[in-house]
Amino acid sequence: MGKMMDEQNKLRDLLEQPTPDPKAVGAAYGSISQLHQQMLESHLQARNEIHGILTPEQREQIDELRPQGGRRDGGGRGGYYGRGMRQR
Repeated sequence: MGKMMDEQNKLRDLLEQPTPDPKAVGAAYGSISQLHQQMLESHLQARNEIHGILTPEQREQIDELRPQGGRRDGGGRGGYYGRGMRQR
């Protein structure tokens, strides 16, 4: 996660320049996108490995614990806090 923060800081610094260089901003944004993709792929790979180890009963228990809509805050479209509302 340190690389992601470093790249986000780099992008912020570029955007704070009086005349940001579009190529440099685009490159920094591309690096962040690439890191995000790598994180997502790693997450899914780990999830799939765990899924392969669990018994059907354990998978069912996990599904019951997972919030509706797949979001950690229990939301989804509209969710608990309403459309466009977030818990702060």
